[in-house]
Amino acid sequence: MTVTGIHHILITTDDYPATLAFWQGLGFTLDFETGHGSAKLDPPTGGPYVFVDTVDEGAAPAMQVYVDVADRSAIPGEWEATHWGTFTQARTDPDGRTVWLQEVGHDGH
Repeated sequence: MTVTGIHHILITTDDYPATLAFWQGLGFTLDFETGHGSAKLDPPTGGPYVFVDTVDEGAAPAMQVYVDVADRSAIPGEWEATHWGTFTQARTDPDGRTVWLQEVGHDGH
């Protein structure tokens, strides 16, 4: 399997303003807000970005790591197309954590 690195970290939250302020306090800069409780923040020195998203009522906040895959056709298993123009596949590490493999298409984010 060939990966090119960590693409981004998804942070889900039930306190969007506080979570946004926390990451900005660490030096991340706001790239854009969607207008519905989510935003992309870029690190101060380059590298993977953080995407903050408000969780649905009753859901617990979580953190998900998305790893870049150069060519999903080289990796067996089912891939799901997303509304962001990417393709994802969940994998579980030996401790039971989910890591998301992701191929960003030509029109992907």
